[in-house]
Amino acid sequence: MVRFKDPAYQCFTFNQEDMTLTIEEYSVLLRLDKNPFSEEMSSELEMARHEFEHEKAKLLRDINSLQEENYQLKIDVQIEKSRTEKVQKEAEITRKDLKDFHLENRKLRGKVKKEEKKAARAMIELRKKSVEFKIVSAELMTSQSKRQELK
Repeated sequence: MVRFKDPAYQCFTFNQEDMTLTIEEYSVLLRLDKNPFSEEMSSELEMARHEFEHEKAKLLRDINSLQEENYQLKIDVQIEKSRTEKVQKEAEITRKDLKDFHLENRKLRGKVKKEEKKAARAMIELRKKSVEFKIVSAELMTSQSKRQELK
């Protein structure tokens, strides 16, 4: 023990921790029957202990409240993650559907163009046939009128 004694500080030093005697230990060493500070200190200690216990209880309530709030926030985060994942899946499905609609639209445009070309050719043919019909009708009328004249 002597090698731990630090005479300059009047204390013992262990691993850079200073240790010294308490007032009660000094009173025993000095053989004082009654410590003049003990009653005053015990009431102050009791008040400090009571205040400490009060603060400790308050802090424990605060910790419990924060733990409950933290738990609720974790639940809320999980709910939001689930909602986000659901929305992302729905968005992906919508993107895929939109892409499919674009492809289908391109195909239909190609078909429409082909059908328009067919309709244009059919209109040209119809006009030709109409002209031919008018010519044949005119020839028929001419022929019928000549026949009438011959009779």
